[in-house]
Amino acid sequence: SEAAMAHNQRDLRSLDLSVDLQVQPCPTKFFQFAVGFIAGGAYGLTSVVVGQPLDTIKTRMQARSDCMQSGSFRTGLELARSQGIIGLYRGGLPVLFGGTLFRSAQFGVYEIALRHLKEKTPAHKLGF
Repeated sequence: SEAAMAHNQRDLRSLDLSVDLQVQPCPTKFFQFAVGFIAGGAYGLTSVVVGQPLDTIKTRMQARSDCMQSGSFRTGLELARSQGIIGLYRGGLPVLFGGTLFRSAQFGVYEIALRHLKEKTPAHKLGF
């Protein structure tokens, strides 16, 4: 009855039991594969954001002989003044998408291949 249940609950509380539960993080397969692809995409994106202005300045200097006299810093400064910062990224959209996609695939496939080789290759002991 209810009185017996209440008595049993009090008895269990008086035992002062504690349970330690340790949970090991176990990333899902999707997360394991996604990390390489995300890292590669970030690398591709960063390399284009940093490198595209330099490439635009280099191309401008190659195409216009008057820019060769002034140097790369002045060419970049003049380009930014005349067209704004966006002028330094002119023509960079295909490179942005292509570089991000390429590096994402490169890093992702590398991670998958490396994980597969580590799982399938037996450990060798060296003699020294």
